[in-house]
Parts: sequence; C-alpha cells; structure tokens
Amino acid sequence: MAEKTQEYGTEFLLDAMVKDVEFGKDLSTVTYTHKGEEVKATCRWVSDATSRHSFLKRKLGFQKPMEHHVNAVWWRLKGVIDITDWSQSEEWKNYPEVKLRYLSTVHFLDKGYWVWVIPLGTKNTSIGIVADPAVHPFETFDTYEKSLEWLKFHEPLCYKMLEPETPNKMDFKILKHFAHHTGRLYDGGMRWGVTGEAGAFLDPFYSPGSDFIAMNNTWLSDLILREMSGEDVQFRAEIYEQTHLGLVESWIPIYQDKYLLMGSAQIMTAKILWDWAIYWAVPALLFTNNAFTDLRMLKNLFASENALGHKFRKLHEQMQKLFLAWLPFENQIFERKFVDPIDLSYMLDFQTTITTQHGDKLLDKVGENIAILEKVAAEIFRRVSHQAKGTSLDMAVNPYTMDLNNPMPEHNEGLNVPRDEKIIKDVDVLWFYGQKQTA
Repeated sequence: MAEKTQEYGTEFLLDAMVKDVEFGKDLSTVTYTHKGEEVKATCRWVSDATSRHSFLKRKLGFQKPMEHHVNAVWWRLKGVIDITDWSQSEEWKNYPEVKLRYLSTVHFLDKGYWVWVIPLGTKNTSIGIVADPAVHPFETFDTYEKSLEWLKFHEPLCYKMLEPETPNKMDFKILKHFAHHTGRLYDGGMRWGVTGEAGAFLDPFYSPGSDFIAMNNTWLSDLILREMSGEDVQFRAEIYEQTHLGLVESWIPIYQDKYLLMGSAQIMTAKILWDWAIYWAVPALLFTNNAFTDLRMLKNLFASENALGHKFRKLHEQMQKLFLAWLPFENQIFERKFVDPIDLSYMLDFQTTITTQHGDKLLDKVGENIAILEKVAAEIFRRVSHQAKGTSLDMAVNPYTMDLNNPMPEHNEGLNVPRDEKIIKDVDVLWFYGQKQTA
C-alpha cells in the first residue's frame, strides 16, 4: 500500500506521530513529529486512520461504549501448517482436493471461544485464541506459555500439533476487550472523517473489520472527492454517518453474548449459515451495486420505519434472539457432519448474484432477498420450536415476532410466512437431527 500510494504521488512518511489538529474554515493544520522535529502541515481534509489510537475520537470526545467483552491472543509460526496432516482419516485427507485444505482459514469452536489457524501470504501461519472472559478468563491464556497450556486442556489436538512448532514462533500479541464503538464518523462541514479501527471494531469472527474498512473508505473518499469538486457535502456526510453507524449497530447482535453458542454444533451451523446469508443477500449486494453512495437508494432503504433496511435489521435481530433462546434446549453432540453452503439453493443464489448489476431494479432484488430470508427464518423457527416445544411443523410463523418462549399465540397474528418446499429442503441440509454421519 505504501508503494501504491507513492505511485499516485502521495507524500508518504514513516515514523511520524500526529500531535494535534486545528480545524479551520478553509484549511486545517496538522501538527506532527518526524525524526524528532515538529512539523505543521495544512490540508483541506483530515482523515483519521490512526487505528486504536483513535486520535480524533479522543480529541473531539465521541467515544462510545461497546458491550461486547471478548479478548484475543495470536502468534505467527514460521512455515506452513497444513491441518490435512492432523488426521489419519483418508476421507479427511482427500476432501477437498488433496493439499488444498491448508489454504483455508480454519476455526475450532467450543463454548465461549474459537481458535483460528490462518495461512498467510508469506507462507507462515497465524494462530489465534479468541474467548469470552465470562467463560475463559483472560489470565488463563494471556502469555504464549499459558496459551499452550490452555490449548492442551481445551483443544488437545491443536496443542499436539502446535506445541512442537514452538521454535518457529515469530511473535505473540494480545488484545484485551478489543471491540469498541464510535459516536461519529464523518463531518462534511469541518471536513474530517475517521476510518478503519479509528472508528468502530466488532470482532475478528467473519473478519467484518475488512468489510467496514471497505465501506468506510468508500464513504470517506466519496465525500472528499465531491467536496473538492465544489459540492456541499454536509447533508451527505450526515446520511453516510447514519447509515454506517446503523450497520455497526445491526451487526453487534451477531457477536454479543453469542460466544456462549459456540459449543453447539447444531446452533452454530444454523447461525453461521444465517449470518453468511444475510451478509450476501443485502449489504454485500448493496456494496457491489454502489448503493451506499446513492442517496436516493439510502433514503428508500432507511428513511421510514417500514423501509426495507429497517425490516432487514429487525428480522436479523429476531434470529439472533432465537439462537440464544435455543441454547437451553440444545445439548446434542453431533460428529462427522459437513455442510457445504452452496448445497443450499438460496445460499447459492445469494452468492452467485452478489456482483450482478440491478440498476433501477436493485430495491426489488433486495426485497426479494428479504422475502427469502423471511422463509428461512420461519422454517428454522418451526424446526427449533418443534424440537424444543413439540409444536407443529406446519404452525403459522411471523418471523418478526417469533418467540421460542411463547411459540404459539403471536404467530397467528400479522405476517404469516407459508412453508416453501424449496426452503424446507434447504433447511434439511443444515438440520442434523435424523441425518446420517458424513465425512
């Protein structure tokens, strides 16, 4: 990135530390130190990419608490760690295609934690432990030695395969209570913006930080380019900020309290596939169709309480509540189960149409995708309620009011999503009860 920005003619300084920013009517002044000297530079826009240092957040006082208390440690090992070799099963070794598994990010999950094994482009391997302190106190794995002992108890196979790699350890990092929020993001009048972890960060699971950086930079770049061309961007900045903060708020329920679910194969399979589905069906589709910088589209999506954007958020939040409500009723241990998301027809459709350009019909496509998500949510609820409460699989379900603790009365009022044979078959794929074991 350093080389690329310099190709564009950017003055790029390493080892510089910003000390202050003074905002002016026409130009702002940034004070920084470089090689021991204090330097002042004037600019029309200030972009804060200071990561967790969050310079503008602290200077202007728009910190905001994030009630997602999770900690992480990670380290790099020199060389490739191929988990294909972690099993003696020929089925495991030969699926997928031989010697391709090491290219994947692999997660090991159990109650309150997940462990990652990630191949790096440098031909080295990243190992990480992410855990809810309510289940796994941070002091039990906050050093490399403690992490190995923690793995020895909770993930003995990981310990067995990784402990001998200790001489290849390149580094060790820790991050306590890594999730953080922000009250502001853009100001078109004062001409500043924050991007990346200088704003908000949720969780490394699914790597949403990368998505928000992409959206963040899209909005901030659009504001800068428009303003530099003479456009008054103050109103546009307010809309972008509301949209951005709304997306962060809607994504928080994906993670908050959900580490408690990671010990359930059935719940987490349903949840992961739901989380992927909503991501592919709406925000990814909007991004590839350049909708996040289209004020007319944003207005249609979020202007009223009945708009599709708010409807989507409510449906998503109801499903996250369902996953938590399901936990007390789910204690079955499943072995050797495998679900390919592309085996679900709606997942395949969401994935293959992400980059399709819909033009003036984009809002219609979003509506169609939400209607499919309603059917998926209703069908999953029917299965869960039938398993937990003995209710009929043909019960009426309103996915916006469904409540596992009171499954019947509310589902006979308002929207009733009918059963769909295609969706029934898709949910069969992710529903482990009654299935035979697979590789």
